[in-house]
Amino acid sequence: MTALNVLSLSANYLQGSIPEELGQLLDVSYLGLGANFLSGRVPPTLFNLSSVIYLGLEINHLDKAALPSDFGSHLPNLQHLGLDSNNFEGPIPASLANASSLIDIGLSRNYFSGTVPSSVGSLHDLTFLNLESNSLEASDRESWEFIDSLANCSKLQAIALAMNQLGGAVPSSIGNISSQLQVLYLGTNQLSGVFPSGIANFKNLIALSLENNQYVGAIPEWVGKLGNLQVLYLEGNSFTGPIPLSIGNLSQLLHLYLQDNKINGLLPPSLGNMKNLQRLNITNNTLHGSVPAEIFSLPTLISCQLSFNKLDGMLPSEVSNAKQLMELELSSNKLSGEIPTTLGNCRDLEVIELAQNSLVRDVPVSLGNLESLKRLNISHNNLSGTLPKSLGDLKFLNQIDISYNHLVGEVPTEGVFLNASGTMLEGNSGLCGGVAELHIPACSVPSSGALRRRRSFRKEENGTGTSGPSFTWFKVSHSHL
Repeated sequence: MTALNVLSLSANYLQGSIPEELGQLLDVSYLGLGANFLSGRVPPTLFNLSSVIYLGLEINHLDKAALPSDFGSHLPNLQHLGLDSNNFEGPIPASLANASSLIDIGLSRNYFSGTVPSSVGSLHDLTFLNLESNSLEASDRESWEFIDSLANCSKLQAIALAMNQLGGAVPSSIGNISSQLQVLYLGTNQLSGVFPSGIANFKNLIALSLENNQYVGAIPEWVGKLGNLQVLYLEGNSFTGPIPLSIGNLSQLLHLYLQDNKINGLLPPSLGNMKNLQRLNITNNTLHGSVPAEIFSLPTLISCQLSFNKLDGMLPSEVSNAKQLMELELSSNKLSGEIPTTLGNCRDLEVIELAQNSLVRDVPVSLGNLESLKRLNISHNNLSGTLPKSLGDLKFLNQIDISYNHLVGEVPTEGVFLNASGTMLEGNSGLCGGVAELHIPACSVPSSGALRRRRSFRKEENGTGTSGPSFTWFKVSHSHL
């Protein structure tokens, strides 16, 4: 089949090694073998197919081997290179630049080491560069030499360098890269210093990832001018200071991750301006003040995670406005007041985490309306009253923690309350009953005398009995029960 032009075998269950005979397909322009279970080494002849435009070997189990040093010299027509998710190792050959038609380079999730060759900057048609999850370093941590060379790639739209070992500070010259840049992933790279100033030039940026580095200082106000941002990942650093008010200008933002920093100050009500926001995570910071009701006006909000801060005041009753909310996590704060009954209107809720606060009064009966609820944790509060029996009717609820409150009365015997491993009740001395596996005291049965006195009280309430001290006796016997 020497005249074969396209061979597409991707996304099957092919095993074994790649046949050397494929190197005889001298006219092939599209060779797709990705997403299989191929192993062994890539035949050297495969890297000599001068007519190939698309070479896809990604997501296989190809053995650890270095790419030939003259790799790019034999592939003058190559436009798409997909070697992601294999076991390639060694340096990225500088000769890659000789494949001068390259548009898309995918070398992520391998074991490539050394530096990114500056020769990559001569690929003037390069649009996507994905080098994530390798062991790449920067020869000069002060300048990152290859970054300057990328300024020549005027069509570049996406750079993914996350999960490498670049280290140091991102040079300001990064701002000279193509104004068309839409994706910049630099997370988990041992980066330090302050928020990279050059990023301010990328007005078309859609996704920015700087998570799990060693950044310090404040998140700059100019971040709010990146008006096309849809995802912003800044978690796992040491950013300080308040959340900039300008962040509310990011009306296209879908995900905002700021957890595990040292951010303080108030939660800005301007967060409520991000009408497309789906996921908000600011856990494990030192935010204080109240939770703005404006957050729950976001019609697309799916996940709101604000645990491990110092937030106080009441949980706004406006939480019911977040009709698509699936996760509400506010544990380990200083919230007070009641759990709003309106929470029961968030019919898509699957997770409620309100533990370690100072919430009071009853567990709202309306929580029994949350038919999708899977996990409920309201432990370590000051809640009182009885447990709504309707919680036992929630068929997806498999974990409930109400420990260390002041709850009383009979424990339901349906649903999650049948599962001792998923039900935590300790620290509520007034609870009784439930299934035997929960090992809590049985509920007391009132004596016949107490029952007669209670009946007498009911008759007097209805005007059918005589006056007397029955009311006092009823109160005593009821409190005893």
